[in-house]
Amino acid sequence: MPCSDNITLPYVSAILRSLRPSSALDIGIGMGKFGFFFRETCEWNLRDDLHLHGIPKESWRSRLDGIEVCREYITPLQRYLYDEIFIGRAEDIVTNLGDYDLIYLGDVIEHFEKSNGQQLLDVLFKKARLGVLIVTPVGEYEQKGIECNPYEEHKSIWSPADLKRFPCVWVRKEAKRQWIMFISRQRYTLEDPHVRCMSKVPFLRSERCRKKLKQMTGTLVGKKGLEFLIRTKRRLGDWKTNS
Repeated sequence: MPCSDNITLPYVSAILRSLRPSSALDIGIGMGKFGFFFRETCEWNLRDDLHLHGIPKESWRSRLDGIEVCREYITPLQRYLYDEIFIGRAEDIVTNLGDYDLIYLGDVIEHFEKSNGQQLLDVLFKKARLGVLIVTPVGEYEQKGIECNPYEEHKSIWSPADLKRFPCVWVRKEAKRQWIMFISRQRYTLEDPHVRCMSKVPFLRSERCRKKLKQMTGTLVGKKGLEFLIRTKRRLGDWKTNS
């Protein structure tokens, strides 16, 4: 069963958190890796009762469909994760499908001839309300078809230059071996998992403020009072208690 480079997973997960799609189409589902990330991320995004440790399938609120050209890849695992799986060539199937918030092509577009891949992207772009997320190798990566699936062969090389005709393109290159590209009608602020939310200087300042506040509180309520407050915070589970 095919699997793709895991190095892009932090980006895929972060983009799902940023976009919060309630429906998605996974083209070339393979072993179902995207299905796991979509269910784990998006089901939580659509719920308010975040104290739950798990969300049973009968409570799922999002829709996830998939397309797979090789029937032999489909197991009970993918059938559990996906609402519906269509078997066949993506270019033959998508025209008969409805719209989705997000359409995902994870290590798929390189299996198409460049002209056919461009035509497929045009169709998918019209059907994706938020946009189309593409993951593909950087540069040439030779791969032949296999006996049960000749579609595994790599036929084209893709880069951001191939997506210039789309209104908005968000691009990241990971470890010089994988492109993560998102095409959309409008610009989105997408979370980058490798950029710190707080720089080092503000973080140090916040730590100094925390320590100063702790000293002032200790002066006001005394050592025993401060220890009582810290124990209360630990019990509530909301406060930092590092000394």
